[in-house]
Formats: sequence, structure tokens, C-alpha cells
Amino acid sequence: MENVENKEVDINSGGVEELKAMIADLTERDDLKNRLSACKDKLKQAEDLLEKKKESLDKEQANRVKEETIAATKQEDLIITETEKKLKDVISRRNKAKNVGVKNRIKAETKEKVDLNKEIGRNIRLKLNECGIPGFCGSTWYYTMYYPQGGLQWFIKILVMALMFVGLPLLSIPMCSGLKITFVRVLVTILVGLALLIIMAAVYFTLRLAAKDHDNGVMEQMRAERDKIKDNKRDIKETIKSIKNDKDDSLYGLGEYDEKINEYQRIIATNKETRTEKYNAFMEVRKPELLAEISNAYAPSIESAKAELTKCQEEYRELQESFDKKKTLIYDKYEKYLQNKYIDVAVANELIQIIQEGNAVNVNTAITWKEQNK
Repeated sequence: MENVENKEVDINSGGVEELKAMIADLTERDDLKNRLSACKDKLKQAEDLLEKKKESLDKEQANRVKEETIAATKQEDLIITETEKKLKDVISRRNKAKNVGVKNRIKAETKEKVDLNKEIGRNIRLKLNECGIPGFCGSTWYYTMYYPQGGLQWFIKILVMALMFVGLPLLSIPMCSGLKITFVRVLVTILVGLALLIIMAAVYFTLRLAAKDHDNGVMEQMRAERDKIKDNKRDIKETIKSIKNDKDDSLYGLGEYDEKINEYQRIIATNKETRTEKYNAFMEVRKPELLAEISNAYAPSIESAKAELTKCQEEYRELQESFDKKKTLIYDKYEKYLQNKYIDVAVANELIQIIQEGNAVNVNTAITWKEQNK
């Protein structure tokens, strides 16, 4: 590229030759600018190409490593997966067999007291029947309401009676709230409340009179029998709890299942150990070799892309340097002395024409003539 000597000469005193020199400088600057822009695009393409090749290398390495890792331990993974399914199935069948065994054991160990409770229950019903007492009088709720014993039963009785003799009669208030006349509403509310109270009292005492043992004490005798049932139920509950918490499974004949479970667990452990050995061997030996093979295969393409990028970078640097020098030259020769609107190729040609036509002797007078003859 031809270097132009930068002389500190006021362009205003120059003529046609100086204007032609300015046109040449401006044209060269614009050409450099266009070439710099095109080179920048080319540089970006070279950078993108190198980046894509590196990404392709990374992707190829990742995929190949993944494929060969799977292949290296494929046999062990298959055996482990199939054996784990078998293990899950045999554990499920073992649990079902144990549940059946636990259920049968509970039934056997509680049979005596369950049968005893059934016998006591039949005797209670027969005794009440012999005394002409309805069967419901032997129920828990009846004893709670009419023969309470203990704090809980007394609490329940008081709560139920409060609802029967206070809560229900008070329902008459919202029931009669729709009546508009105050006197009638109050009267009807009182009457309805009394009616509900009488009904509750009638129900309560009617049920109370159903047990006709005020003199012979049958109900108290039956309470003792009911207590036996309660004690037996408590013992049954403790027995069931003890059986369910018992960790000894030898009573349920689960040996066959345990043998299979141990065998499957051994197979899984052995194959996991082998798998770990193969995996470590792959990672320590084969993986570095594989990565090197792929890198070598991509090396020519990547090196070519790097070389092209370096070439573009050098070309861009040289063009940028030339463009900067040309800008400095234009500033020193023209922009210091002329307004920006005159530092233009088309305007410079107009000024040349003005001088050539004899209307001016230099750039300064040409500008003056141009401004006066707009």
C-alpha cells in the first residue's frame, strides 16, 4: 500500500491538484472501510467455523465415551437389572407368605380367648332372655347410660343427657324464629321445648325400665361377665401386638424364600463388583485412548480452521492499521482546515469545477463563491 506523506499545509490555499489529492485520500479511506467491514464478517465466519469444529469434537467425544462406557459394562448391567427384578418378586412373595403365617399364628394363639368371649356373649344373651330383659340392655351403650362405671362412662353419660334434656329442647328457639308475633313465638317456643323435653324423658325412662332387674341384680352380674370379655379382648390385643413385633421369622417356613434372596443378593453384589472393575479400567485406559483417537481425527480440520482464523486476524489487523493511518492523514490535511461538509468527494468535484471555470483561484475562494451562488 502506497504511503502518502502527511504535510502540514492548509488546504484552503491549494487548488485543483490538492482537491484531487483529497478525493484520492477520501476514496482510499472509503475503500479501506469497506474492505475492513468485509474482513470483519470473514473473521466472524472463521471464528464461528472453528467454534463449530471444536463443538463437534466435544460432542463426538462425549457420545463415543457414553457408548463405549455402556458397552463396557453392558453384560453386568443386564444381569443386575434382571436379578433385581427377581429379587423384588421373591421379596414380595416372601412378605405375602409371612403375612399369611402371622395371620394363622394370631388365629391359633388367640383362638381360646376368642371362643371364650363368644361363649360368654351367648351366656349373657341367654341370661337376659331368661329374665325377660331385651338383648340391647346388654350392650355397651346401655351400660354407659344406665349403669356407668369409671370416669369415661360418666363423662359420656353426662354429655348425652345434656344434649337430650338441654340441647334438643333449645332447638325450639330457631325452629320457631320464623313466627312474626312475639307472644305467639314465645308461647310456641316454650311448648315445643317442653314437648321435646317430655319426649326425651319418655325415651330415657322407657329404656331404663326395659331392664327389670331392680331387685335381683342380673345386670350387675352380667357386668362382671362383660368385664371378662373386656379383659380377654385386652389380652388378645397384646398377643396380636407381640406376634407382629416378633422378629423371628423361623416359625413361618420362609427358608426357601430366604435362600433365593441370598442367592440373588450374591449375584448382584458380584456383578456390581465386576462392573466397577470394568468401569474403572475403561476410565483409566480406554477413555484417554479414545479421546486421543477422536482428537487426532479432528486435528487437521481444526488446525485448518485455526490457520484460516489467524490469516483473517492478520488481514484485519493490517487493514485496521491502514484505515487508522488514513483517518489520521485526512484529519491532519483536511479536517483541521475545512468544515466536514466540504470533506466530500462530490463537493470537492464541484470546487474543482469552480476553479477550472475561472470563478476562483484556490479552495478558499471556491468555497466562498459556492456559498455566495447557492
